[in-house]
Amino acid sequence: MFKNILIIILFLIFGLFSYTYLQKSGQSAICYKVSRGDITDSVTGNIKILAKQTSNLKSNISGYVKNVLKLPLEKSVFVKKGQKILELDSSDLNRSLSMLLKNKSFLKAKIDAGSIYSLELELEQEELNASLKLSEGQHISTIDLKKKKNLINRLKTQINHEKISNDQEYSNLNGKIEELKSKIEKMTIKSPIDGELIHSYVTPGDFIAVGQPVASIISNDRTFEASLNEEDFNGLKENLPAAITLFSTGRKVIEAKVSRLASSVDSQSGRRLAYLEINKRKNSFPTGASGRVEIIRKTIKNCLLIPSKALIGNSVFVVKNDKTTIKQIETGAKNLNFVEVIDGLAEGEIVVIETPHLFSENQSIQPIFLREN
Repeated sequence: MFKNILIIILFLIFGLFSYTYLQKSGQSAICYKVSRGDITDSVTGNIKILAKQTSNLKSNISGYVKNVLKLPLEKSVFVKKGQKILELDSSDLNRSLSMLLKNKSFLKAKIDAGSIYSLELELEQEELNASLKLSEGQHISTIDLKKKKNLINRLKTQINHEKISNDQEYSNLNGKIEELKSKIEKMTIKSPIDGELIHSYVTPGDFIAVGQPVASIISNDRTFEASLNEEDFNGLKENLPAAITLFSTGRKVIEAKVSRLASSVDSQSGRRLAYLEINKRKNSFPTGASGRVEIIRKTIKNCLLIPSKALIGNSVFVVKNDKTTIKQIETGAKNLNFVEVIDGLAEGEIVVIETPHLFSENQSIQPIFLREN
């Protein structure tokens, strides 16, 4: 029992000695001397690659699939605007169209042949003219002349009715022919843009209904969508330079510029979108790829700088006589690595830059400098 108590006492003495030694010698801390330099004021956010245009093709008519450019599980295919993507079986419609065209041809021949009443009208007109001449010298009943005139008028009316009927039938045939041609044209679905056919949802032999999705095409051009905090939009404008890094390409930097800013903010996330265009396009970027973006708002020359990681909110730990003192400062421009100090620090002062939140006021430390400022 006495032995255990002795061990505990020795342990407490050792702990007290260690604490006293550390208090005197101080904990090691990586520090930085406040210095002057240039800083690029920038904001960072998430980036996502989108197709500039996406066309989700749907069928405007029902029918059985005859041919498709791409089967559902095949690799994507690059297409041109107007290129055939899918064709439905139009054999029944083509037969109906052929029959209507023949009927139209027969009707035209019938019209060109003339009316059956035309010859009778011509004969009756000649007889009437002869009777009128005879009536000048001989007595001819006016009733007979009147009957002849009525017959001629009736024949003229019949000819007009026949012409109207033929015109109506001809117009109806033309309407049906145009309707069938339109249906046949809809049986072929073409690409509305130059791009890449990435999805196909049907195979030959499938029956598709009106409005059923059949394929998806994305344009060759890409849009880079950046998501930023609402407060970071202060000072942002079109044509500002930016640097993009994608997770799929490692540290490779893609130069870009801001093309437009979204006019609204997401009320739930508090984020706003900006859209960028790359300066030189050398290869195609896959849609859906993501990464990070840094947009440079301006460059400030010869200002006081400290590393961003020295900040604890708006405060830093300043080291003087190997003791820490917390100071509140005013900051200006910032980027991923550095922050501009507007007020609160002087050139040459020392600040803690590694895990400053783990230190306390008036703590003894041993400053370590990784490099000369």
